[in-house]
Amino acid sequence: MSSRDEPLAFREPPEPDRTVETNARHVLARNCAPQIAEYQAQRKARRELRRRGIVDDNIMDLERRQATSTASALKPHYSTIQNASATCIAAPEVTEGPYYLRNELIRTDLREGQAGTPLYLDIGVLDITTCKPATNVFVEIWACNAQGVYSAFGGSTGGGGGGGGGGGGGGGMGGTKTNNNNFLRGGYTTNTNGVVELLTIYPGFYTGRTVHIHAMVHQNVKTSTNGTIVSSPTTLRHIGQIFFDEALNTRVLAQTAYQGSGQSHTLNSADGILRQANSGGYSAFASVTQLGSSLSDGLLGYITIGINPSATRSISTNNYYGPVKREEDEDD
Repeated sequence: MSSRDEPLAFREPPEPDRTVETNARHVLARNCAPQIAEYQAQRKARRELRRRGIVDDNIMDLERRQATSTASALKPHYSTIQNASATCIAAPEVTEGPYYLRNELIRTDLREGQAGTPLYLDIGVLDITTCKPATNVFVEIWACNAQGVYSAFGGSTGGGGGGGGGGGGGGGMGGTKTNNNNFLRGGYTTNTNGVVELLTIYPGFYTGRTVHIHAMVHQNVKTSTNGTIVSSPTTLRHIGQIFFDEALNTRVLAQTAYQGSGQSHTLNSADGILRQANSGGYSAFASVTQLGSSLSDGLLGYITIGINPSATRSISTNNYYGPVKREEDEDD
């Protein structure tokens, strides 16, 4: 590859100074310490039951559990928030990034045939003003595929095979939508325990960023008849990113589906947004368990997101899911 063909180094847009807001959120989350400790105790108890063979949360039938429509919900591996310890809440807001699409599909299986390690994300949402699970909030995620390509951006469909030359699909792209692909995007509402499970793949990487998944949490979100949400800053409560242990990144990225992209891998230690997301005593790292004897059996990751229901966020993109913006879409 010549120098002119190499992917450009990625730069997230600058973020406003949120020091005061972050400190306030930290105080609220700290006040939830007893409830967070209770969630942790529940997790330990559940693991002990698994060890004794009383329950088996590792059973997974990918075909039977796959969502059959955009309105189908996966059955969570756990019914309560799992990874909420005093230092394991993703609360700080970080950049939306240039590859978000408004008005995403309501669905739990986001894969659309993308190659890569299956990843179940068990996401718990905690209201940090009441220290209680946030029920019926919409959690959406989006990420690049195994070759570093975001759907709807770049010239490739990102079929996912190794050696596909995903090239400019990640760091080389700007924020202009170029096609109507929609793989690895979507979300669903939390249950009565504040938990939702989404099925995606372990993401790849692109030049300038470590492995990550974007996340948003919406409250009182409106829906459309075509099975999508109406994205609006008036309902947006959290913008964040989810990260993974570097040792796990190394294992997963060694697989064929993740090879040959032409992208440069940035380690966790060199990613500035990762540092921002894990500031103030919070952790945006998912706690991950392997579901079988090999990575092909899939991974199960837990993450807890803290939200403030009175907070409002801004949405920067003018890119929408589907060919055009609909009349029902709200103006900012």
